[in-house]
Amino acid sequence: MNFKQQLNKYVDFINYWLEKILPLESPVWGCVCDAMRYSLTSGGKRLRPILTLAVCDMFGGKLEDAVCFACAVEYIHVGSLIHDDLPCMDDDDLRRGKPSCHVKYDEATAVLAGDGFFLSAFEILTLAKNFGLDDAKILKACKFLSKMSSFRGMVGGQDMDMLLEKNGADWKKVEMMSQYKTSSLIQAACCLGAIAAGADENEIETVNKYALALGLAFQTRDDILDVVGGAAVY
Repeated sequence: MNFKQQLNKYVDFINYWLEKILPLESPVWGCVCDAMRYSLTSGGKRLRPILTLAVCDMFGGKLEDAVCFACAVEYIHVGSLIHDDLPCMDDDDLRRGKPSCHVKYDEATAVLAGDGFFLSAFEILTLAKNFGLDDAKILKACKFLSKMSSFRGMVGGQDMDMLLEKNGADWKKVEMMSQYKTSSLIQAACCLGAIAAGADENEIETVNKYALALGLAFQTRDDILDVVGGAAVY
């Protein structure tokens, strides 16, 4: 199987389970689930959950071992994009060539949809029990994903980004912001794949260092594309 075939296999697998793992149906009246479904199926490249599956695969695990962890990572990512696009943040009307969530629906619904993704991600992590993962792996995954998504990770990086826009920045500050805003969730994606496969602490730390560098390279490329033009890789 060549690289493109393997990539397509991962994409098909994660897209199937994103539809199945947690049905986006609410027992109460409202449109937040519609907004979540709209954002989840709007054509993302699934880079982060692909990394979760690929790392699990690399350590000899089955894709099913990592499916809940991969879906949870994508939920955090999609929720973050919804919030990033809000007028109070980056104020983007388009996401992947389609109206952003707050444009398609409204700002309040977009806030709730993002919140729904963040909180549901941790429900999905617990569903890994149904795929044979033990409590220790699930707890470790919960701890790592919450840290990398919080003020010690992605949220902190977004805060830094807004401050740098107001106050200006040198390269050192930009690098730190990129580490928190972008690398954190890529680190979570890769390390959760290693955890799912039963990698030891030294192996997880090695994966973490790799993912940090990958995230910085990813953000640097995206920043260059912002200036010279080209398709974003989110």
